[in-house]
Amino acid sequence: PTPSPTPTPTPTPTPTPTPTPNGTSILDIALSEDAYNGDAQITVSVDGKQVGGVMSAHALHSTGDAEHVQLTGKWGSGAHTVAVTFLNDAYGGTPSTDRNLYVNSIALSGTQYANTSAALYSDGTETFNIGGSAATATAASNALTLHLSEDAWQGDAQFQISVDGKTITTPDSVTALHSAGAVEDFTITGLSRGTHDIGVTFLNDAYGGTPTTDRNLYVNSIDYGSHHFTTNAALMTDGTQHFTVS
Repeated sequence: PTPSPTPTPTPTPTPTPTPTPNGTSILDIALSEDAYNGDAQITVSVDGKQVGGVMSAHALHSTGDAEHVQLTGKWGSGAHTVAVTFLNDAYGGTPSTDRNLYVNSIALSGTQYANTSAALYSDGTETFNIGGSAATATAASNALTLHLSEDAWQGDAQFQISVDGKTITTPDSVTALHSAGAVEDFTITGLSRGTHDIGVTFLNDAYGGTPTTDRNLYVNSIDYGSHHFTTNAALMTDGTQHFTVS
């Protein structure tokens, strides 16, 4: 028998995109984390009212990645306050066993605002101003830069940096010679605005009995945002020197 023709399948209709309701804005928050025994958890509030429930960050800050949390609401084009609350800080005693949260940037309806980056090293809330007359485009720097040098002997001076009592770096080495007037820059980005206690710990002092057989560490100056601090601190033995920046 002659085979019956195969029926032409009925095409699946393409769904019509649902338009964003009139007056609805999209809040985009770029987050990252230091993960340890689980992910960093947050809540977000806009103008004092929580939006959504508890959310988790998954993108690792150490890789330079960011995860974008998008929330919708009728916020309009005026000034708004966004509060990000870190809920579950954890610290196991070392930089690699430390759960932290980073807010990398915040945008409202496609416009990114300045001064919307912060590092949250303990439970608490960081507040940001967006919309209205808030500055847009490139965010103002909250970077911390330490200008260091050393006296080298049988190896380079090693150090760690802490912020507000918490160590945030692994041991690192300085190679710029103080006697040559050289400095080496070490930068930490994403600090929250405000006053911070910066600790620089000298880890491996060594002394062979003469000025030329002596390993030392020098903190020559510190930059925080647009502020410059001349410190001229010499660490001649193992220990921590503290500096206040704001």
